[in-house]
Amino acid sequence: MNSLIYLNELRAGSGEVGEALLAKFLLAFLQAENKPEYVICVNEAVRLSTERGRVGYAALKELEHAGLKVLSCGTCLEAYKLTDKLSIGVISNAVEIANLLSSHKQITL
Repeated sequence: MNSLIYLNELRAGSGEVGEALLAKFLLAFLQAENKPEYVICVNEAVRLSTERGRVGYAALKELEHAGLKVLSCGTCLEAYKLTDKLSIGVISNAVEIANLLSSHKQITL
């Protein structure tokens, strides 16, 4: 079964190192034998695909460059007024994300 990375937050775990830790984990997937097919960003994680100043932005961009498809929740982008700032991947919706979640193994960071 193909896999996907599901990002709901801007950090992995909690605490001050969480954002840097998330970026390190994302970059580690570049070295993985079985790379995920997608990265799905929802809630606060949509900031990773829109805000260049975020620590995880460059890591997400590298994953996209390596061939992973990056999808950001359109409702979340609208809620944070970031739709016009999307610079990694494409806008997705609940139906597409639900279909991917039901057909792929999920990796949650």
